[in-house]
Amino acid sequence: MGEAALTLIPQTTFIPYTRIKGISDRKRLPIIGKIRLGVRVNGHKGMYPQETPYFIVPPEVAAKYGDKPTALDIIFMLNDETRMFPQAVKWYSTSGLKCIGNGEQASRLNTDTYRFEPFPQCPCEKLTTGECTKRANLLVMIPTVSHGGLYQIDTGSQNSIDNINGYFEFLKLTLGRIANIPLKLRRIPYQSPWQGQMNTHYPLVLRYEGSPELTQQLKDETITVLDRVRTLDVQAPIDVNPATDTDATIVAEEDLASVMTLPALTQEQNANSDTPIPRPPQAATDFVAPPVKEDKAVQSMTAKQRSFLLELARRKDITETHVDAVTHGYNKRQASGLIEQLQSGDYSGFEEVTDEEIPASDTPTPPTSSQDAPLVEF
Repeated sequence: MGEAALTLIPQTTFIPYTRIKGISDRKRLPIIGKIRLGVRVNGHKGMYPQETPYFIVPPEVAAKYGDKPTALDIIFMLNDETRMFPQAVKWYSTSGLKCIGNGEQASRLNTDTYRFEPFPQCPCEKLTTGECTKRANLLVMIPTVSHGGLYQIDTGSQNSIDNINGYFEFLKLTLGRIANIPLKLRRIPYQSPWQGQMNTHYPLVLRYEGSPELTQQLKDETITVLDRVRTLDVQAPIDVNPATDTDATIVAEEDLASVMTLPALTQEQNANSDTPIPRPPQAATDFVAPPVKEDKAVQSMTAKQRSFLLELARRKDITETHVDAVTHGYNKRQASGLIEQLQSGDYSGFEEVTDEEIPASDTPTPPTSSQDAPLVEF
């Protein structure tokens, strides 16, 4: 007899490990869309950005909230505000991000190796020239629209950054966390001085509007919620140069007036809310100033007022050039109001105007303060 034929018996490959500690247990949430705070206008002199008084939302969000929502229902999926709202100063070129920093350290792109390398100086002169700007990315879930991922909202507004950072601290103090708290994200009108006139912008504002019963329930659930979100992660923000955002909504300059107008239904809904109604800038018209005294001294900011403004500005390392740019054309009353604002610790009047905060027109806004208010003059 010949040798018995060998029978091959398949062997199951032994795989003792199917998960990697610290990696496999991370559950990354994707970014499924972007919500913008303005449009790009195709004008006679080229493209330029224009802030709107409402959110520019994708179709699935518009189906729930309308085309021009001023408020959205949101939650934050992580209890880490640095992941939900990362912030940095950034310098872009037409090809993309070239440098990113935190005000102390920076990483700059080496154009030879195309790798980011440590850069010793932050901030540098590019922040002064405006080539580098502050940028922040808000990552939110809109549970009434989708549980499938997050929406990204980019902003360069100091007011928006301050508002959201401050509200994070408020939530942690009152509710013990920021994760899985039902919140309203709103666009709220805010007036700030720029080049001798008051301009209206629409920064982001967070609000918690839960009942006392819901508040107590959220507090009781804190330990459970924090344990559940502990292994969650989020996709890194989509980094796009705001000046070359190809996915931004583009409108014709002749259509800008209708773009800036809120629908009547939205205004009616907002009228029933405690939140002020964001009002769009009015169409450019000839501004007629109220009657004033003929005394020329009343009309111009005094030298002593300017000197005091410079002294207050130096405390925050604000340059004389920037002060002069902001206060150009100021009268006594405007200078008085700005001085009182600075003395209260509010330096938002000296903010740099960002892409999304460019005024809708050069039409001056009439002063809203009482004419009987005392002047701060010297």
